[in-house]
Amino acid sequence: MPAGLTQNETPHRTDIPESVHMKNDDEDPPVWLTVLKLVVIAVVLIGGTGLALWYVDQMQSRDQPALGSGSGSSGWGIVGDNPLRFKR
Repeated sequence: MPAGLTQNETPHRTDIPESVHMKNDDEDPPVWLTVLKLVVIAVVLIGGTGLALWYVDQMQSRDQPALGSGSGSSGWGIVGDNPLRFKR
């Protein structure tokens, strides 16, 4: 340990410029940097959601047969029902 320093003190390095030293933790980052980070996060979330929805749409349209291409023309459920009742 160099002379004149107590056990908890560390020597100050004079060979490193002040611009290289780390900033204090109390300092806030610039506002533009915070806004930029928020915009990037929003773009990633919105783009990821859009990509996921597009992918699901592509998979569902590939798996489903076209209407009327099934066996017979009856389909399922109320597909063949007439919305207007016939008069008796």
